[in-house]
Amino acid sequence: HQVHLTSVLDLCAKGASGRVALPCGRWAKLEARRLTIGVAQETAEAIQPTLLQPEEWLQTGAWELCFTADPAAEGFVFDKESITFPVLVRARQEGDKIPIRPDARKSVKKLLIECKIPVSTRDSIPILCDNKGVLAVADLRMDPTRAGNSHKERITLICRRI
Repeated sequence: HQVHLTSVLDLCAKGASGRVALPCGRWAKLEARRLTIGVAQETAEAIQPTLLQPEEWLQTGAWELCFTADPAAEGFVFDKESITFPVLVRARQEGDKIPIRPDARKSVKKLLIECKIPVSTRDSIPILCDNKGVLAVADLRMDPTRAGNSHKERITLICRRI
């Protein structure tokens, strides 16, 4: 049908991310300059809010997470004193921001866009927060103002896809 072809071509011409409904439950989606045509909804399951304590493994969605004092662990290294436990692991929320340096913060939404995380999977990315704000966005970014160094008790966040 000409009207559907025109709507897909218009979507591509705009160059911005978007989605167009097509007949028979199909859709065309443009994200990061990539056109996808599919059937049914392809939205990843959102992270359910869960508390995380040190040395406890948490599996949520397609992720496993743990804060550990193991010096051999690989991940984001924090100053343990800068974190208030338990840490809340949840999906992104409107207005979430993460420090990128002591005097600047970035919205989690903008970070996910810059990292080219598809809209359909953004709610499945774990956001780790304590009472001071966002500590980390999955394995993408940590709050550098809380980084651990050799003079402080350190704790490492392991965050990996399963």
